[in-house]
Amino acid sequence: MREASLRRALVSAIIAAVVGVVALALGAFIAPIPIKTSATQVVTALFVRSILAILALGLSLYLAYRTGGHIDSDAPNEPSTPQADPSASSAILSLVTTPGSRRDALFAGGIITGAYWIMTTLYIIALGKIVGNVGVGAGDIGSYLGSHVWWGLALVVVGMGFGALGARAAYARRVTSKSLSIPAIPPAPLSQYPTTPVDPPAPQE
Repeated sequence: MREASLRRALVSAIIAAVVGVVALALGAFIAPIPIKTSATQVVTALFVRSILAILALGLSLYLAYRTGGHIDSDAPNEPSTPQADPSASSAILSLVTTPGSRRDALFAGGIITGAYWIMTTLYIIALGKIVGNVGVGAGDIGSYLGSHVWWGLALVVVGMGFGALGARAAYARRVTSKSLSIPAIPPAPLSQYPTTPVDPPAPQE
């Protein structure tokens, strides 16, 4: 990735990670689960926390989309269809191996959602039991990570897709604006107009 693209991706990744952790911590304080509680309170608390987590995840995907669009807009002089890697056996593999803004946007989306997954997972492991009474015990960390890693891989793939979609949308807007812009026609110089006086018609008798 280019330095500018990587910088954009890292800034958005930090924002996504912070938002994810804040959403989990905020849910723990808004909807706590005491030790002695009823099933209704547990369901309500989990519902509130799930809503906050979904909103944070949606913001992370939006950041991946917007970052992909900004990366493509930062490189408007690149060809719309870069030279594909001849060794690639599919269009997706070609997109991953071909350098350019599209690939940078793809990787940026994966970095953003990957950072969201890593930080929220660490929060659940380290502070889930202490802050929100919903977490992982010391003996269950290995099994939790083993089952949760597939969720992280899925998030990275979805984030890469959102980043690529953002880059494609930015390119489509740029092409559309160029095709719809009508060049102004300059007025003809006065020298092109006839200057010979025209005699008025003779009066009829």
